[in-house]
Amino acid sequence: MNTDSPTPDLDKIRETLKKLAVLAKRGEENERQTALGLLQRILQKYNLSISDLKDTDLKEREFNFTSRDNLTILSQCIWSLNPDAQVSFDSGKNKVYVKLKSSEYIEIIEKFLYYYPLYEKEKMKLMLAFICKHGLTTIMSDKCDNKENNMSNEEVKQVALMMSGMEKGSFSTTRKMIERG
Repeated sequence: MNTDSPTPDLDKIRETLKKLAVLAKRGEENERQTALGLLQRILQKYNLSISDLKDTDLKEREFNFTSRDNLTILSQCIWSLNPDAQVSFDSGKNKVYVKLKSSEYIEIIEKFLYYYPLYEKEKMKLMLAFICKHGLTTIMSDKCDNKENNMSNEEVKQVALMMSGMEKGSFSTTRKMIERG
């Protein structure tokens, strides 16, 4: 999914699924086959069936997570849709369990697929701002000056703004403290 696009219109996705289901059932032969193929690919992507589209009952859904950040963004996607959702975690298996309607399940996946890559991109900007602010390396000093860093001028402004809001550390090595007396 292109993370530069606006947040996906999840109502539109649900409507598209419903229209595809109708077309797969009632359309002309070519339309029916094309619609059925598209519908099956989408349903397979989310591990759903056609009956799930009509079903409004809550079913236990399972999500995988790979890191603490991944889990945090996934949990927030769930709670942004349903603040009262009872989410359980199995950190040994890296799984999250929650009861959801099929439409909610699709929406959470779409939200996560949009927001997690966006978070990763923003996290890299924060790290660059932190490194530049504290002068932790000379290797990246050219990136702090926007030379060959693959960032737009707007992104460089964002990094500079992040840097301005950070507290400047005053780290001093034991060696330097001894030399100063």
